[in-house]
Amino acid sequence: MDSSRRIRFDRLFTTTPAFPDDPTAGSSGSGHAGSGYTGSGSSATHPPDHGVVVRVRSQYLARFSNPSAGRFRFAYHIEIENRSAWTVQLLARSWTICHNDGTQEKVQGEGVVGEQPILAPGESFEYSSGCELRTPSGSMEGEYTMLDGRGRVFEAPIRRFELQMPYSQN
Repeated sequence: MDSSRRIRFDRLFTTTPAFPDDPTAGSSGSGHAGSGYTGSGSSATHPPDHGVVVRVRSQYLARFSNPSAGRFRFAYHIEIENRSAWTVQLLARSWTICHNDGTQEKVQGEGVVGEQPILAPGESFEYSSGCELRTPSGSMEGEYTMLDGRGRVFEAPIRRFELQMPYSQN
């Protein structure tokens, strides 16, 4: 049985972006062609909190951006892995989106991509989403509100990751 579940979701764009090391890209035939992937992005693994590990990859989507109109679109792919001895459920998310001009946006809501996944020990959950900045670069950070099998609520931090248009030094 596969211990990883994948959800592909994208509210901002008409096609789901492919990621460079996405094992499903070849099987779906989507690859990089027409995906808007520019070859530039960032990747980070965040240390476990209460046994939950969060991995993030981000990329700039040139095809869906309009720099002259101040619209810079980015995709991010997240993997949440449960390394604890308890089953955990993701209840909610909270994001801080930082534009490079100093402005910030707060985004909060239930679950992710319409789900509140339950992860047994050793399982992981992956999803893709996106955001739009007014500047060529910025960052995101946040936290997931989680519930463990003992009934304890805890926050699993999503440490800051960069959103960067290639060749932008802002």
